[in-house]
Amino acid sequence: MISIICHRQWMKRGAILLFWLLVWQLVAVMMDNSIILVTPLEVGKRAVLLLKTKEFYQVIAYSCVRIFYGLLGAWLLGGLLGAISYKVQWLKELIAPIIHLMKTVPVASFVILALIWIGSEKLTFFIVFVISMPIVYQGVITGLMETPKQLLEVAKVFRFSFWKKFWYLYRPTCIPFLMNSAVITVGLAWKSGIAAEVIGMPEHSIGERLYMAKISLETGDLFAWTAMIILCSYLFEKALLFILYRIAGKSYEAREDKKTI
Repeated sequence: MISIICHRQWMKRGAILLFWLLVWQLVAVMMDNSIILVTPLEVGKRAVLLLKTKEFYQVIAYSCVRIFYGLLGAWLLGGLLGAISYKVQWLKELIAPIIHLMKTVPVASFVILALIWIGSEKLTFFIVFVISMPIVYQGVITGLMETPKQLLEVAKVFRFSFWKKFWYLYRPTCIPFLMNSAVITVGLAWKSGIAAEVIGMPEHSIGERLYMAKISLETGDLFAWTAMIILCSYLFEKALLFILYRIAGKSYEAREDKKTI
């Protein structure tokens, strides 16, 4: 039964995607200006040509690795600081202005400062870290604060160890907030990371290829690289959610099936 529902859901999504591709095709044909808007067929052709080059994979690897490390640093430090701040109130108040600045200062300002401080090679990592860390930090604190006080009192009476309280009390309440943080951070990481690359122009990066496509008016390449960014972001998000589902002790496949019902 579940497999039938999933099959229908995928067919529905495919039909919706096909509809918008047809709309895109019709609009591009009516405009008849490949500099402003190319057809999805042309984008597909350009993507296939890119896939056949060795340089394409080097560029993808360059940006993926730096965005991955930026996300990894954000999740490790954001999770650690969030857990400590939950217990140590003065630390939470001390770093509150820094967290607020990281959430409110425009990405462009951070990019310019980072270019002065660390140069273009480490720019992507730094920007992804700065944009993602406050979201993870807040997600951890919110999840910990949502832990039922009655259960914490019971754990105290029965003298639960730290790991038992973490696994049986804090983990279940934090996971939903971390899943939400995962979706937000991955999307923002790719948007801010690629924007930083467009401004900083590090060699062999997706941002550099986007900028070169823009100045040479290669709209097909611009759309093709954008499609690759969307695909990479989607894969990153699914991988992070998969890890969180495993930590939650639930099958990723079962959770996805439940969402489609």
